[in-house]
Amino acid sequence: FPEASERIGRLALLRLPPESGIPHLARVLPPDVDAFAVALRLAWRGEIVLDPSEVWTRTTSFVRA
Repeated sequence: FPEASERIGRLALLRLPPESGIPHLARVLPPDVDAFAVALRLAWRGEIVLDPSEVWTRTTSFVRA
């Protein structure tokens, strides 16, 4: 996974409320960065928690960890 995208994703999280969603993340990321991929990476690293009651898609909600 591109380190630059991960770094941009972390910074983008700071512009969002603690409870947010992948569509909101997509709005604050540059157009060439895939918000879904960034969210999966940040969840894998423990920086956000994706809603476990949903099938994870581009509309999934999350909370900052």
